[in-house]
Amino acid sequence: MVFTHSETRAAVQSALKLLARQDTTTFELRSKLGSKFSQVAVDESIKFLQDTFLLDDLRLARNHIESNLGKSAKGNIAMIHKLTSKGLEESMVQAFLDELAEPEIERAKNLVALKFGQGDQPKRIARFLHSRGYSEETIESLIGDLSAD
Repeated sequence: MVFTHSETRAAVQSALKLLARQDTTTFELRSKLGSKFSQVAVDESIKFLQDTFLLDDLRLARNHIESNLGKSAKGNIAMIHKLTSKGLEESMVQAFLDELAEPEIERAKNLVALKFGQGDQPKRIARFLHSRGYSEETIESLIGDLSAD
């Protein structure tokens, strides 16, 4: 690995240590490296990491969405908020949600079926779903379906 800027090697090593602990977005890595290294070193190290597929925002988004399905099912609002706060574009996150996840209402139904019994109060279910980042429309629709049953 030959870099045009001598400081880049240290920046890459620092980035690799960060990535070994936790998958990180380009935005987060740029922020963390920017406080220690020059802009040139940061740019070169990020380019190197992206070229070698060690830094991949799309993979991170996909993995995050897939890990928040199933028993821990998060709502779209929660996943969009988490990933956009990491510097990813909302439209990209929404596209992955549409591609990878079952509709939000189905995730909410499955989660409620796992977590609650027949006699649980709609307000309790609504608070739970709200805390998991489900939209108001999904919560109202699900509560309406439960009341009709």
